[in-house]
Amino acid sequence: MALEKKFGVARSPDPVVVASLPDLVKRQSPELSGEAVEAAVRDAVGAALDQLVAMREAEGAALAADLTGRIENIGRLLDEIDEIGRDQSGKVLARLQERIASLVPEGASPDPDRLATEVAILADKADIVEELVRFRAHNVAFLDFLGSGEAVGKRLDFLLQEMNREVNTIGSKSVSAEIAHLVVAVKEEIERLREQVQNIE
Repeated sequence: MALEKKFGVARSPDPVVVASLPDLVKRQSPELSGEAVEAAVRDAVGAALDQLVAMREAEGAALAADLTGRIENIGRLLDEIDEIGRDQSGKVLARLQERIASLVPEGASPDPDRLATEVAILADKADIVEELVRFRAHNVAFLDFLGSGEAVGKRLDFLLQEMNREVNTIGSKSVSAEIAHLVVAVKEEIERLREQVQNIE
């Protein structure tokens, strides 16, 4: 109404038309220097990188703890295999005597020297000491690599292949059902380790 009286117009102006007039409304943005922009970007990127590093370190620590726990569990399983395997020659002798008893006619007896030789040969074939020693060395190397702070994904994967080879040999040499079950448990742990190692550079 005030505008109608002041300018002698018959109606109030259209607010849309008024708003469209050039330079009627101006939006001003504060001008920032190049240094200020660079500093703001640097701070934002630095904070994001710090968060990323902290997250990766937390994930790495959790992964290392899981891998270490699995290697320690494999070590305990190897100890059990070692304990059971110490009497492999006695088990070989018992099985051989059973087989001979079932094949030799009643009243006959095998040559004791020949029997001792066969037992020695079979016991040597069933000996798993070397495989256990190598496997334990692989466990130590695995933990050493894991704690080195270097890119060790390929080395760990190679060690897991060697561990798998050793446990397969132990399984093929064993005459014990108990050892066979423990071998399966070791192989399961190796497979879980292999899956986790794929996440390591």
